[in-house]
Amino acid sequence: MSESNNSSSGSNQFYDEFSALREANVQLGLRIRTKVREMGEFNMKTTTSKDGLIASITCIGKCIDNLESALTKNKVVINPKVNPPMLVSISKDLTSDTLRSNAKLLLDHFKEHTLQYFFNAFFPPVTAPDDEVVPKFAIFRSHLEQCESLFDQVMM
Repeated sequence: MSESNNSSSGSNQFYDEFSALREANVQLGLRIRTKVREMGEFNMKTTTSKDGLIASITCIGKCIDNLESALTKNKVVINPKVNPPMLVSISKDLTSDTLRSNAKLLLDHFKEHTLQYFFNAFFPPVTAPDDEVVPKFAIFRSHLEQCESLFDQVMM
């Protein structure tokens, strides 16, 4: 009887840990979506300097590269995959409107493609095998926390 209780207790503990991890990652996902919205607003402000727009473009590009390399490293196949828009250059010589447009294109790609690929790959469903859950949640958390930090640095 105590063996049954231990088994039941172990599965309850795993479920509690899984639930806590899942909830923490849901909250992180919501924060990232908020940061993306705020970054879009930051980019559209006419008071945002060229340096601010360049920092935003650089930040978004780093997040795209970071998340997409995690997908590649973990052998996640995305079919069909939409590649990020190619920006000719990021320079103070460009007008603020051009920088703003480039930032919007990149942020839209991040939100509509890269972030969705990442969520689909690393936010396991409730039915995922136990041995996949914690590693996927760890990848999800570490990479999105890095993006969150970069977004915060740009919008300070």
